[in-house]
Amino acid sequence: MYSQNKIAYIVKTDGTSVITDSTLNEIEEKINALSFYRANRQTIHHASSIELVQPIENGKLTVHLKPTLVATKATHLTISRYKKQEFLNWFENKS
Repeated sequence: MYSQNKIAYIVKTDGTSVITDSTLNEIEEKINALSFYRANRQTIHHASSIELVQPIENGKLTVHLKPTLVATKATHLTISRYKKQEFLNWFENKS
């Protein structure tokens, strides 16, 4: 799930996106925190969408997301050093 220009989108497993009337904050309150993680203000990710996690400079992490049918190239996002340990704790419980 991601937000762009104040519109929230839900990305389905086939890679297509659906617009939702809810904000990411409202969605975050309704989803299972064991399966989903709010990486930043713009994105919420399901554990199965993560392909690889790597450390980068300044104690941050880069998270590579699995490619979809629509976006054949994998995308990535950065986890701040402040959220790093929280993310790692969440992700380790998924493996």
